[in-house]
Amino acid sequence: MKLSKRVWFSIVPVLVGSYLLALVGTYYLEKQSYLSNEKTRLEMQLSNLYSLYILYDSVIDTYFLSFSSDEFLKPILNEDALFSTAVIEGNINRSIENLNAVEYDVLTLVVMESNSRIKYFYEQSDNPFSEPSGKILEFVEGMFSERTSQLNTVFIEQDKTLGVRVKIINPLTMEPPKSDDWDDAVAVVLQMDLKNLDLLKHDLSSNYKVLASKVHDFSHVEKNNSDVHASKKLSLFLSVYLEYDQALIELRLRDLLFKAVFAVFLLTIFSSLLLVTLIKRYVTKPIQNLEKNIIGVNDDGKDFPPPGDDDDEISALSRSFYNLYGQLQSAYKKTKVLAETDSLTQLSNRRMFIVHLERLIDRGCQNISVMFIDLDNFKFVNDNFGHDAGDAVLAGFSEQLQSVVRPSDIVMGNVEDSSGVSRLAGDEFAVALSDSSSETDVNKVGLRILSIFDNGFDCPAGRFPVSASIGIAAYPRDGKTAEELIVSADAAMYQSKNNGKNQMSFYSSELAALARRELLIEQKLKENNFSEFTMYYMPVVDAKTSKIVGVEALIRWFSKDLGFVSPDEFIPIAESRGLFQELDLWVVEKVMLDVPALHELFGERCKVAINISAAQLGSENFFLRLMQVIQDIDVSRDYIELEITETFSATMTAQVEANLNLFKQAGFSLALDDFGAGHTSLQQLLDYPLDVIKIDKTVVDRTFTGGGELLNGLIGFCKSQGYSVTAEGVETKEQADFLIDAGADTLQGFYFAKPQPLQELIKNH
Repeated sequence: MKLSKRVWFSIVPVLVGSYLLALVGTYYLEKQSYLSNEKTRLEMQLSNLYSLYILYDSVIDTYFLSFSSDEFLKPILNEDALFSTAVIEGNINRSIENLNAVEYDVLTLVVMESNSRIKYFYEQSDNPFSEPSGKILEFVEGMFSERTSQLNTVFIEQDKTLGVRVKIINPLTMEPPKSDDWDDAVAVVLQMDLKNLDLLKHDLSSNYKVLASKVHDFSHVEKNNSDVHASKKLSLFLSVYLEYDQALIELRLRDLLFKAVFAVFLLTIFSSLLLVTLIKRYVTKPIQNLEKNIIGVNDDGKDFPPPGDDDDEISALSRSFYNLYGQLQSAYKKTKVLAETDSLTQLSNRRMFIVHLERLIDRGCQNISVMFIDLDNFKFVNDNFGHDAGDAVLAGFSEQLQSVVRPSDIVMGNVEDSSGVSRLAGDEFAVALSDSSSETDVNKVGLRILSIFDNGFDCPAGRFPVSASIGIAAYPRDGKTAEELIVSADAAMYQSKNNGKNQMSFYSSELAALARRELLIEQKLKENNFSEFTMYYMPVVDAKTSKIVGVEALIRWFSKDLGFVSPDEFIPIAESRGLFQELDLWVVEKVMLDVPALHELFGERCKVAINISAAQLGSENFFLRLMQVIQDIDVSRDYIELEITETFSATMTAQVEANLNLFKQAGFSLALDDFGAGHTSLQQLLDYPLDVIKIDKTVVDRTFTGGGELLNGLIGFCKSQGYSVTAEGVETKEQADFLIDAGADTLQGFYFAKPQPLQELIKNH
């Protein structure tokens, strides 16, 4: 995920989490503050109710004192009713006018005798037919019954709060009656509604639960969840309970929460956009520019632009990349040279030669030809004069090759680079020719190359017997791809070697068939499927007794696709492609499994010879793998003979010598096969830990054509050095008799027996 996107997934969650945490804390504090304020407001409302009640209570007391005075009551108690009514109403109106400190709807004044007869009734209201309430009669009757002379109370009737004052007096003395004066006493009653108090209660009921009761304990009342409630005792006869509406509390809290969440949302969006903008401007955009510059360098080949002088981390990183780019450019150029050229000759390598050929083909160049050049006898120079001399030959030849194949020649056409001349590997070189007018032009270039080796090859290290074999393939006749052209030219080069070396050959249909067959052989060998292979055994006879004393294991390949494949055909391919190890191990395992049957057939002292690829002798792990195979089958090594072809001597290394000594120490007999067909020196022969020398058939064939003395001398020399001598390729009795007289120990050849599979050997013996 890119940094520009990662910002949203890293910063935004942190902001949201932080703001949510702040929201929770703020909401909790605001909630507590809100509830505390509401509780304070509720208590203020209770205080208002209490203050209003005290005001009414004071006014009622004042009215009652005025109405229960002697001056006010004497006219009422006078017998002249008409006079009394006029005087009383006048007094009442004047008193009300003087004491009008509060509002009320009904003010009632009653003077009542002990027998409940109303002596005087006055009510200031809108009802002309009003009468004293039953509550007043109830209060008065109760007081006369209980002999109580004074009552100050409050009660609620029809949602109205009423204040009542009652006083029982003796009409003569105007004092509370004595025990025997109660029958003549009268009750003075004043009742007034507390209008403003009720209005305030009504107003509060829109937000509060309002309960007014003469009971002071409100514990039975179901409270709200927010604990916003309280009660107040207004008097001995009245208490008020207020509780803030829970629905309003929840509405307010939801509103508060919504505002907080909305604020968090806005803050998150604003903060995120601001941070992302800043990060994009000062971090991600410079990084993207840096990335763009790097991509431009990698993909488009642009130069890395010089960084600025800003004192920040991105600029410092850009400067580091700029310096690194400079170092990489320098290293790249050096590496490119190493990757594309041969370090010794400074010619292009195989990879670049293929690239060059592919370019020529893609451009539609006509008459493209590939010359595959292999130096003859180069191995001889390395082995006899050292690798320094070999390197001098390669370097000298590359210089002379470039001089005879000039870019100005018609054969090079319009090639823009020097990849047309290449060292493919070892002593193998290649030249790509294009736009040549005819095969004659190609032939001229080949002759110029061969002329380099007239009378040997001269270089700073000296003159050496080196020549060149050249194979030529043409596009598209001999191959439609670069690889096919190289393979075809390689096949033509081998044709030059087979024709005697130091010459050139053009690719032909016969070579094509041979190349296809070699390719198919290689593919088959890579499969490591040896089901088509069979082991043949060629008897080895004692020269004196003509009895079979050993066999040589020979591998044969009968392919359903290729037919019979000769060992001379597939073994060189296996060795040159590195496919010999698994094949050799299979041969060893198969022979080891046949050893018991061979011993039963020819005796337990019968030796079994196994050919080991010369290439295996340079392997570090071949000895261990060979020993593992033999140990798994549990065959004695005393009667196992390992045969190495004479050509191995040309590649004697420390590893080869170590392996030979390991085989010897492990109990194997070692035989040098095909002696006389190669170039093993007598000194080298003395240095090898050998037991048997097998003289090649080519030497035996010359027994009666001028080679008899040489054969006698070879056998005598080998015998004098303690080697056992086996003569190969014996085909006539005369050859056998000569070799026996010359001192050969064992013989093998068609004169005695041809190679046969194990079952045929058993059948014929």
